[in-house]
Amino acid sequence: MKPLLRHTTIAILALLLLFGCKRYEEGPYFTLLSKKNRISGNWEVVTATTTTGLDFTADLAGYHFDLSRDGQASIEYPGLSGPAVLTGEWTLEFNKSVFQWEVEGDTLGFYYSRFEQFDILRLTNEDFWLIDRDNAEIRLGR
Repeated sequence: MKPLLRHTTIAILALLLLFGCKRYEEGPYFTLLSKKNRISGNWEVVTATTTTGLDFTADLAGYHFDLSRDGQASIEYPGLSGPAVLTGEWTLEFNKSVFQWEVEGDTLGFYYSRFEQFDILRLTNEDFWLIDRDNAEIRLGR
């Protein structure tokens, strides 16, 4: 009887661990990569939609995010007088459920502010989905 109880307990713990690892609403359920490793790298806007379904992806066309593992951020965007680059830092806050940046540089024509926070909706090695302050969904991809 004891081996059956032990195997059942192990199976239940394994299931709880497997399905309890989902931190973000859209997943993933399980990954061996750290959050910093998944965020690190180059990202570009794939889609951007408001809560009412309005697509504003074109407003973020040409935005490129270079996020390093050590927390450095570089955001290239089409400024009003030509391509511009903002540099600064990114961090994970609130139990790693919020992504934020603080950048410096000329923000004329930049869609967001120098300091911005986003709720993380999905974070995989290929997908980085965020919810901005207006509850718009920004989907970044590699």
